[in-house]
Amino acid sequence: MVKDIKGALQRVEKNLYGTRDKRIAVLGAFDTWPYMDFVSRRLARMGYLAVTSRYLYKYDQRNRKIIRVDNSPDPDEFMVDFLQRMIMKCPRAIIIYSVSGGHFIETDWCYRNHINTLGIALVRKVDETKPSEQCPDLKVSSRIEYSLCRGSKTAFECIGSGACPFKDQGISKNVIEYFLRAGPSNMVLVAVENIDRIPALVRKWTKNFLNP
Repeated sequence: MVKDIKGALQRVEKNLYGTRDKRIAVLGAFDTWPYMDFVSRRLARMGYLAVTSRYLYKYDQRNRKIIRVDNSPDPDEFMVDFLQRMIMKCPRAIIIYSVSGGHFIETDWCYRNHINTLGIALVRKVDETKPSEQCPDLKVSSRIEYSLCRGSKTAFECIGSGACPFKDQGISKNVIEYFLRAGPSNMVLVAVENIDRIPALVRKWTKNFLNP
């Protein structure tokens, strides 16, 4: 009986969420919602299921349009449990950073559960200083116009390194440290100033081509 119920629940989840390898959690805060929606729609067109705390985004092949399905917590479920459960359903996650202390808990969950994570910092400039003044761990791509952190330092060492757009934007050092500790093969932090560049960046990441 228990086995039958478990199998039925798994079938319902598969119909709603699709196969696990095609799910990507898209995380952020209220002030980044337009960017989360933008990224989720691009992921859907790429054949992925974008999972946010508000909607599931998927592409309807028959009608050739993106549909949004409400993503709701279970009755009496705490928000923190709902968000963690949502993230755990996905092998990949994209976190969009804006304010200094934002998204710490989501970053922690992704780090501790070894979820392949792309952090996107929305910045004013991807390389504000001269190359000689920049942190040596900063890689700048002029073709797609983004910069990437290749560091493996502690947050204390990061503070003393050269300038970078993540520190200039005010992203919390303890948030940056998760990416430093995990390494770019599992968690990669990039900075963009033009959201039109995000689809190409995400496409490289999903194909594992976003190498430091």
